[in-house]
Amino acid sequence: MPKRKNHRWEQVITFENCYAAVEEVLKNRHFPALGSRLHTPNRRDIERIVRRRAKHLPKPGYITWCVEHKEGVARRVQTGLTNKTWTPRQYRTRVIMDKLRHKERRLKMPCLYDQFIHHAVLRVMIPDLQKRFYHYSCGSVPGAGQKRAVNAAKRLTKARKGAKYAASCDVYHFYDTCGMETVMACLERVYKDRELLWANRKILESMGGTLAIGFFPSPWYANLVLDMAVDKPLKDRYGREVKLVRFADDMLMVSGNKRRLHRCVGFIQERLRQWGMRLKGTYQVYRIKCGAAFLSYRFFRRCTLIRKQILFRITAAARKTKGGISPDLARRLCSYKGIMLPANSRTVWEKHFKKNTWKKCRRVISYVDILCKQAQAVYGGAAA
Repeated sequence: MPKRKNHRWEQVITFENCYAAVEEVLKNRHFPALGSRLHTPNRRDIERIVRRRAKHLPKPGYITWCVEHKEGVARRVQTGLTNKTWTPRQYRTRVIMDKLRHKERRLKMPCLYDQFIHHAVLRVMIPDLQKRFYHYSCGSVPGAGQKRAVNAAKRLTKARKGAKYAASCDVYHFYDTCGMETVMACLERVYKDRELLWANRKILESMGGTLAIGFFPSPWYANLVLDMAVDKPLKDRYGREVKLVRFADDMLMVSGNKRRLHRCVGFIQERLRQWGMRLKGTYQVYRIKCGAAFLSYRFFRRCTLIRKQILFRITAAARKTKGGISPDLARRLCSYKGIMLPANSRTVWEKHFKKNTWKKCRRVISYVDILCKQAQAVYGGAAA
């Protein structure tokens, strides 16, 4: 087992780290995105929406004030952590609809000051966590996103030796079932600092006792738990006999023996049960020639196809461009382009996505961004 880290709290409470955390948060803040349903967006309609939203923003100009007083905000963050006087505030809840996968997602959004604290603590922890992660533990990790997971899945399914069967499985409601004590047990295996563990416990308590979608530390906690519960034990037990690729809580395993994969799935179920979680009952073990299901794709030896349900929703969104492209639709289509690029979908691309479509989408998005920057100047910036 790797040696536990110590003396990280001294790095967290330095002014330089707190100031960098404040800059990191403010750099990613912007005027609220427009989710208008305009079929023929023009300058007058979009400006009207920007004005109406800007008038109803709570605490107007708070981000602008933080930008102008970064040093003061950083001193406050440093004092709150050093004296342990920081008390998390109640988060806001927002329910959004994932139109691509047809799921409701409940976001928990912390206040701006709590985000400064989260970044100050995680900036010191991230290098230690990344060193411990399995190479193909993808998702919410810099340099290990969907591209690495898709390329690894392609390489494994095309291999001629030791790649005859595949197993796809997913953790059931992972964020809702991964408890605070589970995460703290994993963190105690990595760090000795009592103060650092105190800060992480306060963050987890502010999430409501489980991981929360919308909090910056949540993906890092999730990857740490799954790395200790699944990735490392599985590789220690089966070694090179089973190849594993994981994107968040979605897993793909490839092997030349079907019984071995069934044993792997049972081993993962037992490991998750010890941590208070379980797999979905929809896991599958099958031949690779039938198409390995992982993320939004089905991987064959000779090609990669997008899943039917997701492809139907992408083409349905593309048909809406005939009546004009709204800002919301433009963002959706640009995100769908990233899904289509790794797949062999030339026919769908030529039929529904022409070069003019992407030009129009980029033009609408850049046009709305310009208006949002103008609104920031007029109304004193966005709110937290």
